[in-house]
Amino acid sequence: MDAITLEVARNRLTAIADEMEASLLRAAYSAIVKEGLGASAALFDHRGQVVAQAAAIPIHLSCLVPAVEHILRLFPTREMADGDVYILNDPYQGGTHLPDITLVMPVFARADLVGFATTMCHHQEIGGMVPGSLPPNATDLFQEGLRIPPLKLVERGRPVEPIVAILRSNVRVAAGTDSVAFERWHSSRRAKGLLRRDWEVRADTGVAADRLSPGAIDRRTSNRRARIASRER
Repeated sequence: MDAITLEVARNRLTAIADEMEASLLRAAYSAIVKEGLGASAALFDHRGQVVAQAAAIPIHLSCLVPAVEHILRLFPTREMADGDVYILNDPYQGGTHLPDITLVMPVFARADLVGFATTMCHHQEIGGMVPGSLPPNATDLFQEGLRIPPLKLVERGRPVEPIVAILRSNVRVAAGTDSVAFERWHSSRRAKGLLRRDWEVRADTGVAADRLSPGAIDRRTSNRRARIASRER
């Protein structure tokens, strides 16, 4: 893939990630999301490699990488289906603190898995010993709130009700959790549609979709090395 085609494709994917982030912030009810910008979005390819990130919170974006890795380790891609959504907040499996919940949505185009739309968002309540789930005097993780390992939250577009029931039963303000979930659902579905269309356009024009991520990574690596070398001089 030549450098111009790669750069056009990379910027198009970055625009999708930025739109996913903007959609989430615009629809947010929570002040910590709408005013504090406590949410982040990124796109991954079908292998779980980052292809685009929104201009968001660095610690969120860095933790999305191991979060996707843990989900792919537990849920083989061959078993994923259009409409599935995965959830986690476990700090030992790609989370940060417990109020930051990650959602990962597989994206399919023409029956092929082409990538993942991911978001991490701060929830104002996730249980624990104090309202707001930020106890300053906590002595272990379990006092901070509900710990969620990688789970399937939505299967083929339908919520997995036992998982939803557990989540709702362990927070003080279930309605607030529901509203944040809706905002993120809308944001991810918007990104899924854009990413699917982008993949179809590239497939129709002969731009190999599976070469985009390695090409982008190689280009970023060479650019960083060039910048480091220039500073060393």
